[in-house]
Amino acid sequence: MLALASLVPLLQAHAQAPVSFEAARQSAPAIELSDRYKSMSLIGRSAFLVDASGSATASQLHEREKANLPGDPLFRPSKEGTQYQLHDKALWLRFDAKISSASPPWFVDVGLSTVDGASLHWLDARNQWASQSAGDAVPRSDWPHPTRTPVFKLMGAPDQVVTYYLRIVHQRVSFAAPITLYKESAGIAIREHTNLLLGMFSGWMLLVILSACVFALALRDFSFAICAAYITALWISQATYNGIAGQYFWPGSMYWINYAPFFLSAMTMAAGLAFVRFSLKPWLYSKKLSYATAALVLAQTVAAAIDFVQPSVAGFQVTIINSILCLASVYAVVFVAWQRGDRYTRWFALSFTPVVLGAIPQLLRNIDLLSTSFLTQYSVTIGAALAAPMTIYALILRSNARRESVARSAGMPLHDPLTGLANMRALLTQLHGSITRARRYKNQYALVMVEHSNHEWFLHEHGQEIADRSLVLVADAISRVARDVDLAARLEKNQFLLLIEGPCTPASVSKTVTRLAASALKPSDALPVGATLKLRQTVALMPDAQAQIMGDDANDHLGWMLTAAEALDKDPRQTIRTLNF
Repeated sequence: MLALASLVPLLQAHAQAPVSFEAARQSAPAIELSDRYKSMSLIGRSAFLVDASGSATASQLHEREKANLPGDPLFRPSKEGTQYQLHDKALWLRFDAKISSASPPWFVDVGLSTVDGASLHWLDARNQWASQSAGDAVPRSDWPHPTRTPVFKLMGAPDQVVTYYLRIVHQRVSFAAPITLYKESAGIAIREHTNLLLGMFSGWMLLVILSACVFALALRDFSFAICAAYITALWISQATYNGIAGQYFWPGSMYWINYAPFFLSAMTMAAGLAFVRFSLKPWLYSKKLSYATAALVLAQTVAAAIDFVQPSVAGFQVTIINSILCLASVYAVVFVAWQRGDRYTRWFALSFTPVVLGAIPQLLRNIDLLSTSFLTQYSVTIGAALAAPMTIYALILRSNARRESVARSAGMPLHDPLTGLANMRALLTQLHGSITRARRYKNQYALVMVEHSNHEWFLHEHGQEIADRSLVLVADAISRVARDVDLAARLEKNQFLLLIEGPCTPASVSKTVTRLAASALKPSDALPVGATLKLRQTVALMPDAQAQIMGDDANDHLGWMLTAAEALDKDPRQTIRTLNF
């Protein structure tokens, strides 16, 4: 009796009169487990007791109930949605069950893969206490049934009432997970269905990670490598949280599997912010925001590492706060980049939205505002499956835009900024090659000077914008008749030149300039109603017999062409003029 009396300060007191052992059994009748049922919730069919010391045993509690000492704490009926604060404490659920001899085996499933410890205790046929243990405090390989969540088989003689004591230990976060009784076939079906879906999730995430790595190598874009690291952290954290990692990746680990969900979840938030920071480069817009995000990534990494080495409630709360700040910072960076004209940032915002929405129930669960449910356990998993490909797509769009911008910047010295045609420098470079080839192979190329003769009319009558449109339309018309080997260039404000590579003949050149003239006469929606382009073309076959003394100097050949064109009769009715054929 002294041993029993020593437990009094260790157990929570209940403000109600002592109840006899027999009366307690009558108020909580045995659960009938037969083949008629597939599964049922244990919550609501059991009684609970929170052991404030965390050291009481099942035999002590059993004897305590039977002794019914005055002032003893008694088990109370359990209720759905109750959250149990178990830091340095233990939750006991007591229930009586009678398994029909005609029924297959029944199991009890503690529906939380990250529970720190769970054990089932009962008196066997020899009136000796037996138990089964699982949870993160026990290597997964030593579980009685090494599945994602702790599962215990209900042992006992058929058709007899057996009293079971289920002990739950869960530090730092309140415990409110569903606990289910199910027969063997129902449990197998549930596990197969869940494992199939989670396996599909893992396969999908691995495919996205592989795609990111391929893009990183093919495009030589380090942003895809950072993205792959972020998605990997997102996948591993969810695999750990949902029990896949503990079941298949590290079944023999204890410390790591116990604290990995907290550590990896915190590091995923840091990796997500680091990825957005590297991709959107906030230092181009705001140095303060850049420094703040870098400091937050570092603070979350340090806080997660400290909490992993020295776990504590305070350390866990710091990582929760930092995680919320990381999510807010992601959208702050996206918003600033969008305000500065980065039109692809909306895809980054959209890609992070499923993760953010999925993280909200989990964060609310971690701060005890929600109980454990399907939503709190799988919301981030669903969000991650949606977000991963969207993130890759957002990065592809941004990468393409950047590469196009770089290509345009690199091509600016060789192209006219308004029309996109080659400029004088690019023309002279290719003209030099044409002269060399023409002399080597004894053939001719052609130069076609195109003058936009009514450009001044567009400028005076309709303004600069319409005049510029007309120049772009002329450039487009020249580009349409040019072959891949030819070169179209802009010389001056309203003068263009088409270099037709040889070998060519007077007939082929005439056909080209005729097509160009006809193309200019077509009406366009970009011009005022009734207005058309007017072109004047001057054509020469090169190198000219009279210009052999010019040698291979491209400037001399082009100068000869322009001088000869100036010397021709400027009859406005003559739209196509030839110099030497």
